[in-house]
Amino acid sequence: MPAKKANKTASARQSTSGFECPNPKGKPYSLNQLVGKMLDDQEFAVFIRNLLCRAHKRDKNAAECLDSYYQPTDAELAALCIPPAQRARILKSKCTETNNKYLLIDVPAYVAAKKRAKAAHD
Repeated sequence: MPAKKANKTASARQSTSGFECPNPKGKPYSLNQLVGKMLDDQEFAVFIRNLLCRAHKRDKNAAECLDSYYQPTDAELAALCIPPAQRARILKSKCTETNNKYLLIDVPAYVAAKKRAKAAHD
């Protein structure tokens, strides 16, 4: 029976797309890195999009997984003209809070994931 429990744990960590939670590389992508990866790897974009949808619905596991893959830098937020006080809130936000950090990647994740769906229909 312990073997079944180990398999159940392993399957809970790995999504159907093959990406694991938390990020096995241990270091999250910056905003630019994450957007670039989503544009290059549509399966990854679908994975991130699904995490975003679940995180917006207050799914703590999805939010924790997403946080393991994504952390914008202060310089990236400054380049977007986000005021210092708001940048500080975004950078310190916890996964269970309403998180503007996620809003920064919603559109690229949506576009990159749709690109995959469109290619499948062509």
